Amino acid sequence: MEAVHKQVFEHLESIIQRLDSRLNLKLFAIAGVDQAHQLKAFRIQRMLAKINDRETHIISEELSAPEDVFSKLGLVGGDSVVELRRLLDDPAHFSFSSLVPQPQSISESGSPSKSLSDTAGPDDSGDLAAPYEGDGTITPGSAGKDLFYAGRLCLQTEAADLQNITYMAAVQYADPETRFLFWEKSNVSFLRMILDYYFIDFYENHPDFESEFVVRTHHDGELVKKYREDSITFLQRMIRLFVGKIEDLLVSGTGLKSLSSLLPDLTSGAPQFYINNLLEKIDGISTRTYEGESPFGCMLLMNRDKLMNDRLVKYAIQFQSEDDRLSFDDARRIRKLLELTNTESDLYLIADPQGVYGIGEIDWSEVDDTLLIKVEFKGLSRYDIQLLTVHPKKGSESSMVSTDNKKTFKQTVNYEISPHPLLSVSFKRPVALDGGYTPERFRQLLKAQFDQPRLPLSEESIEKLQLLVQQAKDQQSGTMVVITELATAEAELKILRKQSTLIKPKEIKPAFIGYLTSIDGAIYLDTSGACHAIGVILDGLAQEHQGDASRGARYHSAYRYQEKLRLDKNGAKPCVIAIISEDGTVDLIPELHNEASVRQLVTEYVDYIKEHHELTQDMLTDFEERLNLISEGLIDHFQYFIIGDVFFEKQQYKNAHRYYSKGLELCGKFYVTYNRAQALSLFRYVRDDKEELSAEEKTEAYKEVARYFDTIIDTAQASDLISNDYNCRGNALHRIGLKADEEEKHRYFDQALQDFNQAISMRKNIDAPTYRNRSYLYITMGKRTEALEDLITAELTKSQESRLPIIMQIVKQDLSYFHKAISIYNHKKTKKRDSEVLRKALMEYGASLELDDDETAAALEELSSEGHTINKTDTAGE
Repeated sequence: MEAVHKQVFEHLESIIQRLDSRLNLKLFAIAGVDQAHQLKAFRIQRMLAKINDRETHIISEELSAPEDVFSKLGLVGGDSVVELRRLLDDPAHFSFSSLVPQPQSISESGSPSKSLSDTAGPDDSGDLAAPYEGDGTITPGSAGKDLFYAGRLCLQTEAADLQNITYMAAVQYADPETRFLFWEKSNVSFLRMILDYYFIDFYENHPDFESEFVVRTHHDGELVKKYREDSITFLQRMIRLFVGKIEDLLVSGTGLKSLSSLLPDLTSGAPQFYINNLLEKIDGISTRTYEGESPFGCMLLMNRDKLMNDRLVKYAIQFQSEDDRLSFDDARRIRKLLELTNTESDLYLIADPQGVYGIGEIDWSEVDDTLLIKVEFKGLSRYDIQLLTVHPKKGSESSMVSTDNKKTFKQTVNYEISPHPLLSVSFKRPVALDGGYTPERFRQLLKAQFDQPRLPLSEESIEKLQLLVQQAKDQQSGTMVVITELATAEAELKILRKQSTLIKPKEIKPAFIGYLTSIDGAIYLDTSGACHAIGVILDGLAQEHQGDASRGARYHSAYRYQEKLRLDKNGAKPCVIAIISEDGTVDLIPELHNEASVRQLVTEYVDYIKEHHELTQDMLTDFEERLNLISEGLIDHFQYFIIGDVFFEKQQYKNAHRYYSKGLELCGKFYVTYNRAQALSLFRYVRDDKEELSAEEKTEAYKEVARYFDTIIDTAQASDLISNDYNCRGNALHRIGLKADEEEKHRYFDQALQDFNQAISMRKNIDAPTYRNRSYLYITMGKRTEALEDLITAELTKSQESRLPIIMQIVKQDLSYFHKAISIYNHKKTKKRDSEVLRKALMEYGASLELDDDETAAALEELSSEGHTINKTDTAGE
């Protein structure tokens, strides 16, 4: 089942991010034969991998209870058990409206609206083995902007039962228009159609189940794709079906108001719109040039009866009869007529799905419930498809008129025309709507960079800058818009004066931006909207963590310049740059973070730590500051754990401890693996003492280590505890006792001895480090015989160069210790456990005594016998 979850996540994530790389997928699964049997719920997510040849991998983590899915998704309200039953009964028609928090969302008119119709751990040597565990809760404030969807797959188990898997997906970071269409006009939501068809038409139906949809699988558990599609070919098929669906809606005369309530019937499989070929007709026009020029212009599609309504359509040019209309098969002539259209003047080709009837404009007061689809051609094989809605608004002018003893109140009515992007196509592939740019993203970025208490950014300034960038993005040759604070603009342009055209600071009319950005270089604005220079050639700092070989010079110069301002020696200077490419793509930097960008940043950080022997404080600080800029809820606690793991492997224990602590604080729960890693990293940091800590600092740190292991031993399941937990706590308690007063000293030593005894009892084999640590405690407590036995036991298991002098120091204190040492050695040694260096040391010392008593002679004779095995040197352990 885990393999199935991973495939579903990988395929669906690839499709969604191919549609728009800014989108992020959260996926949960509820699996069971039926509701009467035990259900299990899982969170499926992509995590950074610790394996060197893989950046990420997908994990499936079981939740405590199936109904926990709702809280993990940030869905509130209602009885979760009742909602779960309703979800499992009919996931295709499950309504999230009562559960989704109600933020302000975009309305049809484009204005805000408030409606939404282990557990392995460190082993004896302290190495970390950290399986991934996760909580994955979405922060409460995020759910209001998420899009939720439920779908079901049915599989046949090995026991021949049919297992239902209900998937709940949250698509994050969608722009307001996508959210509006998904919730309010779901029948023309491309994202909604993608999700529908993924669950009912991406995988092949099992041949043994004709009456119901059961996914076919290979013997190895791999899901069989129906058309062997990858994300690109699936999306291309979806484009054709989506445009075919629009054709179906137009031909059937579907009204605008029906788009939210008219959901497809998915019970009998995916509706097929392959017989419609509107996409090929539009493509045929978009690929034609006229006198060497790429196609630009617009066309309105509507139901045939509507375009014959002379009150609705005001034709400038109308063909004489229906027989004279231009069929879409005549793409060359339609492309020629496209030159006569003008979006700014609202002059369109007027067409139905069969052909063009003329050129005209619309009387927007007559639109009412008419479904109007606008196709805007934006270059060779590039076009946008939009839904147009019209909303009457009361005008400001009114008057009372009296005629024939009657009074009439007259008031003007304004009609607000709102284009809602349905689909953007470039060379038969879907691209991010509106080139990836939305006013919401731009506004968020401006506020994040410039809206400071000392110098707040006004709404008026934001609106001015938004209009300027909106106009600049229509520049067909591409351009850049740089926005900084006034002081930064003045200082920077003194440096850049030789590679720019400076002007007197002045607010620029948005209509002029297209002309001012038609030359090479950027246009330079301050936060008030005043322009300081045009044609600015930017320079900056190249950084090893930045760059994209697939992008051009404009993209890289913008990033280098932004990096230069960020790393300014006098402090970071806020800056926003809009990079407009020739293909209409808009990149805003610095980027607003999403989970993919956070993973990228953490990957860069991890790679830097792994690949550099010497880590510079400047680079560590830079990465730390970039992580601190990420808003709460975007960075996962596992990101911190992974950074901690890499620092641990590099023996950077102080930094490792800091990141383990960050991760544990963020998740707010006990993870035995990472609680242990936190404790162990602090222990090693204090033990190695590379920073020359004071005695007081060391003691306090060891007390913290002891508290960490107290938590582990008191909280973890008995089966999750390992001997090293007790070994490390005993070690810490011993060191604390060395600095304690006489009364406390013995209490710490007794507790440490209990821990060492427990650690040794938990091991099936002899653990040299623990015996060594207990021997040091025995020496401190004055128990030399016990210490000698532990030291020799450890030495026979794994020889350690530093241990022999301690053994011989005890041996030389009294002849009885020499005899005890020989007795212990002879008793404990075996063919596999021996120490040649200890045997020789004891023999040499015995010979130096020149004693002729029978006991010593017999002992030395036994020591000199052959058949000893030399053990490897012990360098491990805490």
